[in-house]
Amino acid sequence: MHLKTSLVVFSIFLLSTILVITPVARACVLYYLHVDTDPKGLSPRPTPPSGWYVECTYVLLEAPTIAWYNSTALDRMYTFYYWEVDGERFGENPLMIHMDEDHCAIAVYVRGPIDPVGDVNWDGHINIRDLTLIADYFGSTPRSARYLESCDINKDGTIDIRDLTIAAKYFGT
Repeated sequence: MHLKTSLVVFSIFLLSTILVITPVARACVLYYLHVDTDPKGLSPRPTPPSGWYVECTYVLLEAPTIAWYNSTALDRMYTFYYWEVDGERFGENPLMIHMDEDHCAIAVYVRGPIDPVGDVNWDGHINIRDLTLIADYFGSTPRSARYLESCDINKDGTIDIRDLTIAAKYFGT
């Protein structure tokens, strides 16, 4: 639902020695931008907050990379995943919205940290430690006595050369 308002701007000019003030009316269309998080109640919140914006303006939405739910404990930590605007996904953050109609923007988060593909020891980097860990569990399956699920990068049920190749591809990131 958009809102149409009228702004009255006064034009002031000097005519000879007489000051003339005349009202000039301009119509202004406003659209509402609803901003929220999924799950609800995360903090800090995306900026700017929900509100009314003038037609044809741009709004830069930004979601914090890390948000918390009622605590700063690690089990309450969430990581930004994507924006959902009017039902469409956008991976970029910040995200520019053109106010040509009402919009609903939801910052979607996932629970916990997101580690890069190939980071099997969850230290935030793909390095020799990850490749060594995959090699240590090479050939194992979920039925093996020694199996580390994080080393099965492609989730095919076997820790093998394909998993090692994926980790090697992202080595150094």
